Formats: sequence, C-alpha cells, structure tokens
Amino acid sequence: MSPRTHEVPDELLSSLLVNYTKPEDLIGENGLLKQLTKRLVERALDAEMTEHLGHDKHEPVANAAGNTRNGRSRKTLKGEFGELPIEIPRDRHGSFAPQLIPKHQTRWAGFDDKILSLYARGMTVREIQSHLDGLKGFPEAIEAVFPQTTVQLCIVHMVRHSLNYVSWKRRAEVAADLKRIYACATVEEAEQALTEFEAKWDAQYPPISQSWRRNWSRLIPFFDYPPEIRKVIYTTNAIESVNMSLRKLTKNRGAFPSDEALMKLFYLALRNITKKWTLPIRDWKAALNRFTIQFEGRLPQR
Repeated sequence: MSPRTHEVPDELLSSLLVNYTKPEDLIGENGLLKQLTKRLVERALDAEMTEHLGHDKHEPVANAAGNTRNGRSRKTLKGEFGELPIEIPRDRHGSFAPQLIPKHQTRWAGFDDKILSLYARGMTVREIQSHLDGLKGFPEAIEAVFPQTTVQLCIVHMVRHSLNYVSWKRRAEVAADLKRIYACATVEEAEQALTEFEAKWDAQYPPISQSWRRNWSRLIPFFDYPPEIRKVIYTTNAIESVNMSLRKLTKNRGAFPSDEALMKLFYLALRNITKKWTLPIRDWKAALNRFTIQFEGRLPQR
C-alpha cells in the first residue's frame, strides 16, 4: 500500500492562529513558533523517555532493572529562535540519553526545517511522537555486525507506542484490536487485520496505522516462524535490559586503558546480570527445539 499524503487541516491552523493579529504573534520573542517549539521538544523528549523505560508515566514499571522517571532537569537551547528554556526528563538510573537534544548540546540548528516538516505532514502536538520511530538505529546496527540476522522489532514496544495516542477509556479496546494484528497466523491475515484497524480507528488515531505501515517490514518477520518461536522473539525487552545495564556501567567512565580492560569489565557485569535471571522463559524448551531445527548449525552445541 502506498503511503498516504497529508495536508495541514484547516481546523488545526485556525486553532493555532486564533489570536494572530501581527507578525510578532507568530515569530516574535514570545510568539507561537517559539511556544510551539518548546511544547513539541518537551513532548518528544517525554516520548523518548517512555520508549527508554518501556512504560508510560503512570503505568507499572516494565523493565527488569526497575528504572523509573526521576523529575526533570533544565536546559536553555540556542538557535534561530533565540534562547529557549526547556525541561528534560530524567530517570532514576541516569541511563537516559536523549536523541532529539543530546546531552551537553545547547545549540539546536534547523528549527525552521523541523517545524515546517511537522506541519507539512499535518501533525498535531501528539503526532510529533511518530517522528521518533527508528531513531535508535537498532535494526541497522544489528544487520551491520550480524548480516545473517533477521531483525524483528519489538511488538510490545510497538503496542505501547501506539497507545500513547489513545485516551484512557479507549486503550483496552485499541489494544485488543492491535492484538488481532500480531496474533494472526499468517502475514496475509495480519495485513487484513491492519486494514480493518485502519477502517475503524484512523478517523480518531491516524498515527497508529501510519506507524505500523511504516515499520511493517520489520514487524512481520516472526510470522515466518512457528508459534513456539514467535512467543520468544516478539519482544526485545530482555536484550534492551542487558544493553541498558552495560550502558550504565560505561557512561561515567571517560576512557579505558585498553580494549581488554573494557571486555573484562563487561564480563564481570554480565556475570552479575545473569545471576538475576531466575525466572524461566515461558515455553523455552519447545522454542529451543524449533530454533535447533530452523537454524541448524548456527546454535552452539553442548
């Protein structure tokens, strides 16, 4: 299906410009563009934090390390728009690394291009979150190092990201309809389920189906595998938990005397991490059996 094009809704422009009387109202020191930038940046950073932690602000902790939000820090951005004070979310473990506004960065170039890009797509403030899809480069990094690897995006994170757009009273219904997509037996059935989801929900929440369509090629690889394997690979939470623990270990160290010193530190860290792996993976034996058949010669033999 070809991507849809979007025009800026007239009602959105009308609501934004309701108090406009002169150019200063739009581009002045306290004009609409500057206020809009602050709101968009802070909302986008909140979305990054949600993706980093794996759960929304008021939801139960969804990561193995027990990491949670821990207030905000302040920063003043400088750019074509002058100076702009913003608040950046923090996490308790200090492992959050913002992508939109990296740590220690105070200059933010390309302001006009970013804003025009968002509104050329007809995006509302909430829809800015869809600009964050794929920022971490996780699939590309894996494919560069392990070219034989099939990359499967995390379905759990995809659902959570989708529910960011949904009101609380509609969440259960939308989540159930999303499950009908990834619970299908085949790709063809999943595509039909996504089409039905679009027909039902696009009038209220168009960014959801847009995000699923945009990432579709990386969401469907697990349909190539039998159910035993699907149960294990549809989420990357375990991988991301390990990566987060390793990042926490190195982020406060400026340099290491050698590669060997770093590898030794990683070895000790991984040994401590594995001590916490006390809960068995559900249906792991059945999955391991299928992995051995599906990837003959690629699994270590004992």
